[in-house]
Amino acid sequence: MSEQANTNPLLQEHRALRLIAGSEVDNPRHVPPEEVPETHHFVGRATLLSMLAFAAIVGFVTLFATGQVRFGELATAFPVDVLAILVALDVFSRFVAQTGALDAIGFKLARATKGRSALAAMLMGLLMFGSSAMLNNLAAIFVLAPIFLTLLRAMRAPASVTSMFLALMLVLCNLGGMATPMGDFPAILLMSSGLVGFTPYLLGAFPLALSIALMAIIAYAFALQRLQAKTSNPQEEARTRINLSLMDARTRHVRPDLPRAIVLSGVFVTMVLAWALVSPEDWPFFMTAVVGVATAAVLTGPKRSAEVISQYDLKTLVIMMTILAVAALVSVLGVVGFIANALVAAIPDSAMLLIALMILVTIAAGMFSAGPATAAVLPIFISLSEGPLSPLGDLIGVAFAASICAGSSMFMHSATAGPTLRGEVVKAGFVDDEGRAAWGAMSYFGFGLVTAMAQLGLSITWILLASTLEQAWLLNLLPLALLIVLGVMIWSQHRQKSQRSITSVGSAA
Repeated sequence: MSEQANTNPLLQEHRALRLIAGSEVDNPRHVPPEEVPETHHFVGRATLLSMLAFAAIVGFVTLFATGQVRFGELATAFPVDVLAILVALDVFSRFVAQTGALDAIGFKLARATKGRSALAAMLMGLLMFGSSAMLNNLAAIFVLAPIFLTLLRAMRAPASVTSMFLALMLVLCNLGGMATPMGDFPAILLMSSGLVGFTPYLLGAFPLALSIALMAIIAYAFALQRLQAKTSNPQEEARTRINLSLMDARTRHVRPDLPRAIVLSGVFVTMVLAWALVSPEDWPFFMTAVVGVATAAVLTGPKRSAEVISQYDLKTLVIMMTILAVAALVSVLGVVGFIANALVAAIPDSAMLLIALMILVTIAAGMFSAGPATAAVLPIFISLSEGPLSPLGDLIGVAFAASICAGSSMFMHSATAGPTLRGEVVKAGFVDDEGRAAWGAMSYFGFGLVTAMAQLGLSITWILLASTLEQAWLLNLLPLALLIVLGVMIWSQHRQKSQRSITSVGSAA
């Protein structure tokens, strides 16, 4: 009855893929994903979130009771426009995902990998970065995770390859969210704060995020290639080819709703142009988002729109409202000016002050995750942008976003999409004999720490060069050069595979 009741073709496709390439064939004792007990995995995180929520409620009540904060002031400071943008873009991304266009692209790239982990990292990595930048990182994880997890299963990837591959996907998800003003919660809050405009942010953050993402893909691809060379053997390669053939046969009939995907893409491009060309004083940012998602709902149709809206996660809405309430509270309490003056007194040099702030933001985002860190520290950046950091102009906003992104990559809980990806890993059946996720916080710890430090160092170097070079536009040549290098690597991987197949045929003859 449950199979008949589930009419979502994408969910059926992902379940079928897990059965094709899953471990039911190799390990009959494997526990199906639906039976994995969730209380054992998430009780610690749920307890921590409950304690933090309780502490926040007590703090709010205390401030109201003592008269230090008035409810009217807090309500006035609450950024309703930011909440509207977040919800509208989240729903819009679900409309796009519903078309199946992203799934179709993912399946094609999965088939193109031919079971090579380095090639899979390069192709799926580019798709993850682009999807996170255009939609948002959570939507990208929900759509792409079942595809690349199935690919890892079909490739029979060892634990070392799986851990490195998933770490790369999470890092690229964070970088994609930073690349555009609509890619992630901190970027949207930053754009709405007035610290930096839509176009200056896009021109400043996208080349930086793309450069770091390409460096990460290239570095991880080399490491994955070495790992696969150490662990591969002819029998495993033969089984991988069989699994990939089965996956290919199963997914060839998948047909996305291309007309609707094209129409929604047109709506999205119109929204981006409105954000870039129309002044927010004449037409607020949130109105563009609301009109865009309303247009998408009309074009999608009442039945499919109702399906998307009914599946919206209210927990996400509550978390966003809580973070925005903290941001409003920080602005009402007036502690921002005190902290800003103390920082200026301690570090008078503007360049050193910016570096210290970027390190502080990275640590805060790593410890408390991106959303709370943005809400707490962004007002300090806004205050200092009118004082000692004013010569940096729009680079202040780019520096803040880069620091938040670096901190998001530090630990699994730091990233907005970290717990979501871990949940997808459990659903896909990547669990040990005790039902625990085969990839988690400790598996990611080393990769995340090294990647976060590298991101921070590269971001500081980029910002300082962009603020001092007379021809700062030359920095934009770096991502172009890295794209050429990555293209050569992808072509080399395909050429290696072709030569290998020709050699095998010649030997057989």
